[in-house]
Amino acid sequence: MSATSRLVDRIQHATRTVVRQMSQDSDSISQAVVGRDGDRRLIINSSFLSRDLRSTVKTHQSSRRLAAQLIVTGKQVGASTIGVMDDRQLKGHNKILPSQDTN
Repeated sequence: MSATSRLVDRIQHATRTVVRQMSQDSDSISQAVVGRDGDRRLIINSSFLSRDLRSTVKTHQSSRRLAAQLIVTGKQVGASTIGVMDDRQLKGHNKILPSQDTN
Protein backbone atom coordinates (compact mmCIF):
# COMPACT_ATOMS: atom_id res chain seq x y z
CA MET A 1 0.00 0.00 0.00
CA SER A 2 1.42 3.37 -1.02
CA ALA A 3 1.91 6.31 1.34
CA THR A 4 -0.88 8.19 -0.45
CA SER A 5 -3.30 5.29 0.01
CA ARG A 6 -2.44 5.07 3.69
CA LEU A 7 -3.02 8.81 4.12
CA VAL A 8 -6.38 8.63 2.30
CA ASP A 9 -7.42 5.69 4.51
CA ARG A 10 -6.47 7.60 7.68
CA ILE A 11 -8.40 10.71 6.58
CA GLN A 12 -11.48 8.65 5.69
CA HIS A 13 -11.38 6.75 8.98
CA ALA A 14 -10.94 9.95 11.02
CA THR A 15 -13.76 11.69 9.11
CA ARG A 16 -16.16 8.78 9.62
CA THR A 17 -15.33 8.73 13.34
CA VAL A 18 -15.87 12.49 13.71
CA VAL A 19 -19.17 12.39 11.77
CA ARG A 20 -20.42 9.55 13.98
CA GLN A 21 -19.39 11.46 17.14
CA MET A 22 -20.95 14.71 15.90
CA SER A 23 -24.24 13.01 15.04
CA GLN A 24 -24.39 11.48 18.52
CA ASP A 25 -23.71 14.89 20.11
CA SER A 26 -26.03 16.94 17.87
CA ASP A 27 -29.69 16.17 17.28
CA SER A 28 -29.75 18.57 14.32
CA ILE A 29 -27.47 16.30 12.29
CA SER A 30 -29.59 13.22 12.96
CA GLN A 31 -32.82 15.12 12.25
CA ALA A 32 -31.44 16.34 8.92
CA VAL A 33 -30.96 12.77 7.71
CA VAL A 34 -33.37 10.36 9.39
CA GLY A 35 -36.57 9.94 7.39
CA ARG A 36 -35.56 12.48 4.72
CA ASP A 37 -35.27 11.96 1.00
CA GLY A 38 -32.36 13.35 -0.93
CA ASP A 39 -28.67 13.61 -0.53
CA ARG A 40 -27.42 15.39 2.57
CA ARG A 41 -23.82 16.34 3.07
CA LEU A 42 -22.10 17.59 6.16
CA ILE A 43 -19.20 19.91 5.54
CA ILE A 44 -16.67 20.35 8.30
CA ASN A 45 -13.42 22.14 8.87
CA SER A 46 -10.62 19.64 8.36
CA SER A 47 -9.12 20.80 11.66
CA PHE A 48 -12.11 19.10 13.32
CA LEU A 49 -10.43 15.74 12.68
CA SER A 50 -8.47 16.34 15.86
CA ARG A 51 -11.68 15.42 17.77
CA ASP A 52 -10.69 11.81 17.13
CA LEU A 53 -7.79 11.67 19.57
CA ARG A 54 -6.55 8.42 18.04
CA SER A 55 -6.25 10.08 14.63
CA THR A 56 -2.77 10.45 13.27
CA VAL A 57 -3.98 13.04 10.75
CA LYS A 58 -2.47 16.46 11.35
CA THR A 59 -4.28 19.35 9.68
CA HIS A 60 -3.85 23.05 9.09
CA GLN A 61 -6.47 25.79 8.62
CA SER A 62 -7.55 25.89 4.99
CA SER A 63 -10.33 27.17 2.72
CA ARG A 64 -10.94 23.55 1.74
CA ARG A 65 -13.63 21.64 3.63
CA LEU A 66 -14.29 17.96 4.06
CA ALA A 67 -17.70 16.93 2.72
CA ALA A 68 -19.24 13.71 3.97
CA GLN A 69 -22.38 12.22 2.44
CA LEU A 70 -24.60 11.30 5.38
CA ILE A 71 -26.28 7.91 5.64
CA VAL A 72 -28.32 6.13 8.28
CA THR A 73 -27.18 2.66 9.30
CA GLY A 74 -29.38 1.10 11.93
CA LYS A 75 -29.77 3.77 14.59
CA GLN A 76 -26.57 5.64 13.73
CA VAL A 77 -25.73 8.38 11.26
CA GLY A 78 -22.50 7.84 9.41
CA ALA A 79 -20.56 8.95 6.36
CA SER A 80 -20.43 7.06 3.10
CA THR A 81 -18.64 9.17 0.51
CA ILE A 82 -16.01 11.64 1.68
CA GLY A 83 -14.65 14.39 -0.53
CA VAL A 84 -13.31 17.93 -0.52
CA MET A 85 -15.10 21.21 -1.26
CA ASP A 86 -13.17 24.35 -2.11
CA ASP A 87 -13.94 27.87 -0.94
CA ARG A 88 -17.00 26.95 1.14
CA GLN A 89 -17.48 29.50 3.93
CA LEU A 90 -18.48 28.28 7.38
CA LYS A 91 -19.63 30.43 10.29
CA GLY A 92 -19.24 27.50 12.67
CA HIS A 93 -17.43 24.19 12.68
CA ASN A 94 -19.87 22.45 10.35
CA LYS A 95 -22.87 22.93 8.09
CA ILE A 96 -25.46 20.58 6.65
CA LEU A 97 -26.04 21.14 2.96
CA PRO A 98 -29.55 20.48 1.64
CA SER A 99 -29.86 18.12 -1.30
CA GLN A 100 -30.03 20.91 -3.90
CA ASP A 101 -26.75 22.47 -2.64
CA THR A 102 -24.38 19.51 -2.93
CA ASN A 103 -22.36 20.60 -5.96
